[in-house]
Order: sequence, then C-alpha cells, then structure tokens
Amino acid sequence: MTGIWTTETGNTVTVTNPGARSTNPGTVISPVQVSATDSAAGQTLTYTATGLPAGLTINSATGQITGTPVSVGSASVTVTATDTTGASGFATFTWTVTGSDLALGRPTTAFSTEAGTLGATLATDGNPATRWASAYSDPQWLQVDLGSTKSVKEVKLTWEAAYGKAYQIQTSNDGSTWTTIFSTTTGDGGTDDLTGLTGSGRYIRMNGTTRGTSYGYSLWSFQVYSW
Repeated sequence: MTGIWTTETGNTVTVTNPGARSTNPGTVISPVQVSATDSAAGQTLTYTATGLPAGLTINSATGQITGTPVSVGSASVTVTATDTTGASGFATFTWTVTGSDLALGRPTTAFSTEAGTLGATLATDGNPATRWASAYSDPQWLQVDLGSTKSVKEVKLTWEAAYGKAYQIQTSNDGSTWTTIFSTTTGDGGTDDLTGLTGSGRYIRMNGTTRGTSYGYSLWSFQVYSW
C-alpha cells in the first residue's frame, strides 16, 4: 500500500513500495532500498520506518534498511518519506522473519496437568487454539526434549490468562542438571518473546516459581528457535 500527504505548497512525495520481504533470523540481510521522489525540485527527503523487525534500522538520509533480524515473526512495516515542507508519502509492506521451531512436535512433559485434560504436548503441537495448563500451585514446569543438543537463541511463550509472574528458562544436557538462560520476576502474561538468549542443551523448560493469578500456569505455545 502507498499513500501521499501534501502541504499548502502542493508538493507530492511518492514512495516506491519494495514489496513483501522474507528473511531469516540471525543472518545479515541484503540491504533493502526504499526510494521516494518529490514533485518539487531541490527538496531533501527524510525517511522513517515503523514496524521493522527487531535488529533492523533505516538510514534516515537514504532510505536503506540494513541489519540482522533477532527474532521470528511477521510484521507490517511502513516507511515514510517527508520533505522540508512537511509533505509526505508512505509505503506499507509485510516483512516476515522465518525460523524453524525446534520444540514443534517434540516430546513434552510437565510437572502437573490441570484435571488431566490439558496435556503438556498441547503447548508444542503447533495449534494456537490448544493449550497446556498446570495445577493451581507453585512450582510448576513444562519441559521439551529437543532430541539432541541444540543452541537456543530465542524462546517465545504465548500465555493464556493464567500466566507466570516469576519463571526461568532453563536448559540441560541430561534432563537433571539445569542452567538458567533467562529469568524474570515481573512477568505480565501475553506473549513473551525472549530474544538474545545464549545457551544450549537437549532439554529446555519453563520453570515457574510464582503464578500471576490464583490459577495455574497455562501456555498456548512454547516455541524454541536457533540459528
């Protein structure tokens, strides 16, 4: 999508849409040039962008986007070019950062399951409409066997209304001795996209120590990424 705003001067700024983009996390992108033209001669254009994937930036003078994406997901990006009179134009496009979820379909276990019906595997089945829920007590954990030792760069937790206020992300080579690679005591539910992680192991778990509600812990999905 493209758009134009004009000022009393009647200037028209037109931004060329670069089209949908798809890149990989952890890999430096080939620079993406967003170009614009101004109906008035001698105007200097300034570029801004909203919605860029984390790790990417736009050069305000040239409109070139560079960097290294640090998380997976899809975003709507809008690049705006503005001249010295305030006339602007914009282009909106989709930018998708794709990665392979290491936890998808892998053996998943939990310390407990609410009423025996919301099983652990429902957090790693790839279905956003199914979930795991624990008993109404602390502590609780959800553990995934990745099959072999994997490097962990990002973990994405999608919480149901019952969330973890204090929890750790931990890795292990044997499922017995654990190393904490992320910890929080201020969780507020929703989606926790934990990027910039450094760790490895065959097993990974969410270890909940304090619930955010009077209910248990409940996850729509537990996703793990590496690159």
